[in-house]
Amino acid sequence: KEEKEDKEKEGDGAKADAGNTTSTPHPTLVPLDKRISCVPHCTWKCTNPVCEQQCTPHCAVPKCETRCPKLSPDSYKVCKVQCNEPNCAMYCPEEKDLCNGTKTLDCANPRCVTRCAEPKCRLNCPNNLGCKTACPEPACEWRCRRPKACPTPTCSMVCEQPPECAHSAEITAPGEKINEKHAVRRTVKWVVGSWSVCSNSCGRGTKKRTVKCNSGVDEDCGSNKPSSSATCESVAGCRWKATEWEPCSSRCEEGVQTREVRCEGPQCNGSPPPSQQQCHGRDPTCNVCKVTVYGSKDLNENKTDWTLDFDQEGSYSGAELEYRGAKCDDISSLEVVGVYCEMTAYQYGDFNRAHSGWRAVFHEGKHEAAELEAAGAQNNDISSFELHMNRPAKKERPHNHTRHKFTVPSFHPHSSAAAAGIAAWLLGGALLRL
Repeated sequence: KEEKEDKEKEGDGAKADAGNTTSTPHPTLVPLDKRISCVPHCTWKCTNPVCEQQCTPHCAVPKCETRCPKLSPDSYKVCKVQCNEPNCAMYCPEEKDLCNGTKTLDCANPRCVTRCAEPKCRLNCPNNLGCKTACPEPACEWRCRRPKACPTPTCSMVCEQPPECAHSAEITAPGEKINEKHAVRRTVKWVVGSWSVCSNSCGRGTKKRTVKCNSGVDEDCGSNKPSSSATCESVAGCRWKATEWEPCSSRCEEGVQTREVRCEGPQCNGSPPPSQQQCHGRDPTCNVCKVTVYGSKDLNENKTDWTLDFDQEGSYSGAELEYRGAKCDDISSLEVVGVYCEMTAYQYGDFNRAHSGWRAVFHEGKHEAAELEAAGAQNNDISSFELHMNRPAKKERPHNHTRHKFTVPSFHPHSSAAAAGIAAWLLGGALLRL
């Protein structure tokens, strides 16, 4: 009730203040003798209504049960099952006029809710056997919701009467000139800040700065406003980028490998990483020497009747080839494996020692029937061959130290000058060694 009366008072005050045109200043505002400005002061306030939520209880059905002591099954033979009326409970809001002022709640009211449980049955025994009925309190929970309608706040504003500035010597009225000896003439101009860092650290970007009029209003400084942004270029973040190294130029010896090095921008600081370096080939077939021979009756490259592998260096005569199952006149192709592996084929089975015949050399790779013929192996008839590694000669590295060469001067063996010259030569050599 008090809250309601306060709201009514606030509403009445708001109505009165809304039409306030009194000639005296409001008592809560700045007094007239303390004003230093001709601008009137205004204050405002709003009410803060409090709205309560609407809550209702939601309760479960009471759970009643008959509890009997533990007895033997024969003790219950004289008992009968008897079912009572179901247990019910009525839930009503606490109001004075719910049942017309009566204290009992047996009246019918639509705001009350009745909940009943299923009928409970129990054993009816002559001596009761010590059984008791227990009904614990039902479990309830509150469910609340916001009110559907809540009053909006009521706001009001109170303004004081503007002072009579023209008749007051202490207050400067709008439009009047201030005493010139206290006046300071201020020249309006554009004030620019420092440029920011370029937006792109490698390449072209944008830099910004603050530009404002010193009066606080850009219109006061005119239309010749300096630019607040400009294009820029920076190379501080430019870096060298190198690709992966290419394979070594030599598969098994010392060689050179290269890679691409470029600047990711207009300019990179510092020296670029190397684009070339020494390397040593590590091909897995550097120390391998193997040949596989393929045979076909009709010399068809797409058909193979037999295959033989020879994975050791040495000489293989016609007798050994025949022993292993090779038919010399049926060799249709062969494959040499190894960087330095070399196969020398002969027309006759004794490596052409007793007879003069053709000789053909094959290196790493697959050699078909046409290639055999082109290399000199006529009619695909390889009767014997030699298999060996043909490594290149190693290059000698130059020595860093310098050797001194001594030449013995020529003297006549029987002259005195010869003896003196030899002695001088020996002494000079000894001094040089020291």
